[in-house]
Amino acid sequence: MSFFHPKHTIMPTTSSLKESLTEAYVTRVIDGLDLDDCLAILHDYMTKSYEEYTLEEIKEEVEEYYPDLLE
Repeated sequence: MSFFHPKHTIMPTTSSLKESLTEAYVTRVIDGLDLDDCLAILHDYMTKSYEEYTLEEIKEEVEEYYPDLLE
């Protein structure tokens, strides 16, 4: 026995509408970017994320991946 009535539709919540619209918009923007644009955005994103690191945390990460930068 089903408790779902076929004429009853579930209204999407504001947050799910926002999430769907955001996802569609981001996908469309990314589809329109060339490689240089993508690299510029990635550079900005990474630079911003490392602002939260201490000098010691950055040194640890650099040491793990690119130790020559510390020479």
